Amino acid sequence: MVTLIIWICMAALCYMIAEKNGRSTGLAICLGILFGIFAVIGYLIAGTANKCRFCHEGIKPNALICKHCGKQQQ
Repeated sequence: MVTLIIWICMAALCYMIAEKNGRSTGLAICLGILFGIFAVIGYLIAGTANKCRFCHEGIKPNALICKHCGKQQQ
């Protein structure tokens, strides 16, 4: 569901920018849909990153201690 919202927001953003600059809005929507897929991929990749159980900062996959808060992970 979140990926669909991101995708629609990218198309809407491109539409608004094109309309403001007097460009073709149909082409802008197509580009927004095209580039929206990159935003969705980025969101999915970021969602799979390992995070500390305590401070929720990004950590390495095999880290035993969080470098941000110093708490043991396993």
